[in-house]
Amino acid sequence: MALRITMAYSDNPRIQPLRDGTVKPENIDLEMITVPPSNLFYRNLAFDEFDASEMSISETLLAKERNDGTKWDWSALPCFLSRGHVWPNLYVNTSSGIDSLADIKGKRIGVPDYDMTAALWFRATLKDLYGIEASDNTWYNGRTIEFSHGGALGLDDSGPRGVEHHWLTADQTLDVMLDKGEIDVYTALRPGPVTTGDTSVIDRYGGTPTTGKATPTSANFSQMTGKLLFTSTSRRPGSTTATTTSLCRIASCGNIPGRRWSYSKPYSALRR
Repeated sequence: MALRITMAYSDNPRIQPLRDGTVKPENIDLEMITVPPSNLFYRNLAFDEFDASEMSISETLLAKERNDGTKWDWSALPCFLSRGHVWPNLYVNTSSGIDSLADIKGKRIGVPDYDMTAALWFRATLKDLYGIEASDNTWYNGRTIEFSHGGALGLDDSGPRGVEHHWLTADQTLDVMLDKGEIDVYTALRPGPVTTGDTSVIDRYGGTPTTGKATPTSANFSQMTGKLLFTSTSRRPGSTTATTTSLCRIASCGNIPGRRWSYSKPYSALRR
């Protein structure tokens, strides 16, 4: 009898062969669901509703650490579906005095979620290249406590230790705060429809232009610095970082014999 598994992934081309049936896992009745990454990771943390899914690497580790036996009983598969730099989506306020990554020390930084993998790699790069500790900066969490991945993990209670960290409200957006000079840096900016004040949206956007020089007060940092930014970060091994992995929920296999086999089948399909 085929094992029925519901798999949720972002619109990732690496998954397309599974989605369109070109690759079929053996003895598995597979249902594929496509969900935007921020929504998918929130649903994984808040509701733990899928048998297998794509997931943030850093948030997988945090969930495993905080697993109390009631949820997040996951087995991580070594399939890294998303890799890349944060630099193309790094924006700065043009009055902040930031001309290189070294100038970010002591600045106010906005990220969608402090605990997200892209933000973790950003902090690691600043420390590795310039000795900038997370505690040297002030951090602003773009997602509200109610919809943030950090809130779902319980970080709204404990928070990042030794770091000044602020949560935005639904009527605030990081792009507008950057344009007004209320923050100096915004990484992982993804423009979309204007959703300021919408309490049903995870990643709110205030409508600030992001093309070219953007606005007189905010600009894309990679376009300001050109290839200098990429050469300064890519000279280190591992500069193209993995941000998402794959999960299988252990409970989905129940008590069937050969449970380890059931993990190997989705893994083999993903590898193909």
